[in-house]
Amino acid sequence: MVKTDSQEQEIKNLENMVKLLKERERNLEAQLLEYYGLKEQQTAVTELQNRLKLNTMEAKVFALKIESLEADNKRLASQVVDYNKALMDLEAARTKINVLKQKLRSEAAQNKERILDLQQWVEKMQEDELKLCKLKDLEDEVCELRKSNHDLQVEKSELTQ
Repeated sequence: MVKTDSQEQEIKNLENMVKLLKERERNLEAQLLEYYGLKEQQTAVTELQNRLKLNTMEAKVFALKIESLEADNKRLASQVVDYNKALMDLEAARTKINVLKQKLRSEAAQNKERILDLQQWVEKMQEDELKLCKLKDLEDEVCELRKSNHDLQVEKSELTQ
């Protein structure tokens, strides 16, 4: 078998074509690998985007919870202020009640003394009234005795005449 130049040339062309096809195959395989890599990266990016969306939603939920807790905190702080004010008012009221109780006790003691004084005054007045009645009775008796004495003197004078 004798190879001719055209055959050799064809073989060389075919070998070059095989080399080119192998090179193209390698390039395509590299592109395919790159494509698969990009596809995986895209899947990873999509997964990361989904996680980002989920984390964003969680962040919004946490922000709402924080806002709610801050509002509760403000409300509770306001209640603490109101409670402290109520405690101070209650303490002031207790102090005022104690002062009024002391004043009431003092006034009650003074009133008791006044009542005793008035009772003594009433008793004295009753005694004085009784004395006045006795005095009036004595005056009436003196009047009667004077009248009787006068009558006796008139009778004596008549008898003497």
